[in-house]
Amino acid sequence: MNVPASESILSRWAALGELGAALARGVPCLQADGLWGSARALVAAALVSATSRSALLLAPGMPERHRMAEDTRFFLDSLESAAPVLEFPPAEPASWRGRHRDHAAERARACHYMASGRPVVVVATPSALAAPLLPPGEFRARTFSLEVGGAIERGALLGRLDAAGYERVDTVVEVGQWSLRGGIVDVFSPARERPVRAEFVGDEVESLRLFDPTTQRSVESLREIVVLPLGADPGSAVLLSAWLPSDALVILDDPALLEAPPEDAPSAVPLAEALSGFQRLELPLLQRGAGSAPRVAMGGRSVGGFQGRFKELAGEIRGWRAEGFAVRLVVDDEQQ
Repeated sequence: MNVPASESILSRWAALGELGAALARGVPCLQADGLWGSARALVAAALVSATSRSALLLAPGMPERHRMAEDTRFFLDSLESAAPVLEFPPAEPASWRGRHRDHAAERARACHYMASGRPVVVVATPSALAAPLLPPGEFRARTFSLEVGGAIERGALLGRLDAAGYERVDTVVEVGQWSLRGGIVDVFSPARERPVRAEFVGDEVESLRLFDPTTQRSVESLREIVVLPLGADPGSAVLLSAWLPSDALVILDDPALLEAPPEDAPSAVPLAEALSGFQRLELPLLQRGAGSAPRVAMGGRSVGGFQGRFKELAGEIRGWRAEGFAVRLVVDDEQQ
């Protein structure tokens, strides 16, 4: 069996092994201190890869959320893990509703993955935990598929699109929209990066094609399209915690998040209360005081920026290797 090089290196990180063993024993809350920069995402990816558990990663703000998602995705790819990494946005301001559906689409895509039962990594800010969602059973009931050769009565299709929260328009250009012209139905589901054109002969789906919303030209034929529901009914909405599997691991980029709820969600459920049913891993930069959760010292250390000073970087690398460190450089492309 071939073992990824990154996995072999991680197997020699004693602190990571200690952390994994403590989590496996069921310790409800742990702290892993001394992780700098992307090392936090590396630990999160290593734990997800080793345990095949879903995880919720909480970052303090939107830029930190995106950076954590990108880093975690990179490390999971290097570990050859199939777990997708999904950014989960907060609820839109009331003034946005009906006009901007990108956030609703991202949440629907995350729910679709979680409904599959496969491990998934959801990266969010604390305010996203207050976003209203359809209950899992209702989400599944409102999700439907169109496939070539299948049949659906026209009125039933339009009713399902309406129940799924889609907006009827003359020309589909944004996610969450649909249109009808004769025997052609265009629909833009979050399950695809482009909208789909379904051609009907009577009630039978004759063809499905992805098309470019800018040019309206077809670009690829499909056999099936899944239409995901958007939005939530106010009376029956649930929160993200209701979607997470019971064994999901919650990882806090900074445990201070528990004590300082974000200003953009003043009425949200207290974070500690929302996460009380899940095993939690906190990643403080420094060791916290007495009375805090059991801790594992990860032994990381900060590396300064070099900003093109490659001779200085090369000297540092020689020093690290002389200390016994294995050094791996990550770059954006072959030219770098």
